[in-house]
Amino acid sequence: MKRIVLFAMLLGGTVGAYASDIDVRIYSEPAGAMLNPHLSVGTRPAPLWLKVSMAKDKRQSDPLRPGVYCRQVGPITARWPSGAEATATFTVCDKEGKKRRFFITRPSDMPGVEIDLQVAAQIQRFELERQQMAQQYALESRRLELEDLRRRNAEDARITEDFLKNSPQPRSSRPASEIHCTSEQVGQYVYTNCN
Repeated sequence: MKRIVLFAMLLGGTVGAYASDIDVRIYSEPAGAMLNPHLSVGTRPAPLWLKVSMAKDKRQSDPLRPGVYCRQVGPITARWPSGAEATATFTVCDKEGKKRRFFITRPSDMPGVEIDLQVAAQIQRFELERQQMAQQYALESRRLELEDLRRRNAEDARITEDFLKNSPQPRSSRPASEIHCTSEQVGQYVYTNCN
């Protein structure tokens, strides 16, 4: 618990969210790197989600853009399965939206790029399978909802039919032979009056 609170305090000042907080997601390119935000929370697989506080005591004004306040996030180190590493620091500014995405790109001059690309492809396959499973689950849930709705509608129809069969029929105040109807066509409409 101390680690989570310390992490939140280092990044955002408090555990609660301010209206000025910015959601930051940091990804690795290619996917598969472990990210170390150099805090006591340790390494995490990418993507890393952070809530960056833009409270007045945490930000600095941008000298090139009056009225814009920014904050540094990082350094954050990405380490790929091959051992390749890259470290980056990002600038988050309050006038650039409430959600930001950053990427740490693998250095191309480091050996083992094939290993890292294979891991990225495997992660992509797993993510695609996860999405397909989620879609199948959603379709099956919808099918079960519709099946239940049909069952309830059939039950409602059976109850209505039983009620109509077993209820006494209202008696007409006059015999059917005394009803007289006349119809008259006016344009494309037919009007019928019965007495």
